[in-house]
Amino acid sequence: MKAMDRFIIDLKHLEKGVYNYHFSMTDEDFEKIGGSEFQKGDVEVDVEMRVSSGDSFSFDFEIDGTVIVPCDRCLEDMELEISTDGHFDAKFGDGESDDELVFISEIDQKIDLSWHIYEFIALAIPIRHVHEDGECDEAMAEKFRSHECFESGEDDEDSESADLASDTAAGEKEIDPRWEALKNFKIK
Repeated sequence: MKAMDRFIIDLKHLEKGVYNYHFSMTDEDFEKIGGSEFQKGDVEVDVEMRVSSGDSFSFDFEIDGTVIVPCDRCLEDMELEISTDGHFDAKFGDGESDDELVFISEIDQKIDLSWHIYEFIALAIPIRHVHEDGECDEAMAEKFRSHECFESGEDDEDSESADLASDTAAGEKEIDPRWEALKNFKIK
């Protein structure tokens, strides 16, 4: 991750009080940060920093915008709206930083917020991100349709459950011997 000067706040000689900052992050900023979750986006960030003493700081973030992530289904880029907030406290010292408390070098007395903003955005991205129906890449959608489980319009789990139920009812399918052996381990 490269430091970007406009995201660095010099904390030297700040008096007690509240300070507000506004940042716009674009594709270029995300590429410089070099995170693995996403590298493109257009996000607005408002930061409220409270100085409660000469060495203790509190940061509150409000983040709104869009990021570009790959669709889990077709792997094509998709735009994902992000609206999140975040918080952490900071203080001067040499301790080990975690999610809630960040230690800042007493020598530099500066904090770079770019990585913290990136992490708040990354945490706001849902685990599963897919295009709306009909928006996936058509070539990839055609490959999905060529597979048996997608021809019937069922997803994998429903298709497997239906197959097992019909096979069991008809008595046509034998149980795999490995699974049959597990029946001996039932708790009584």
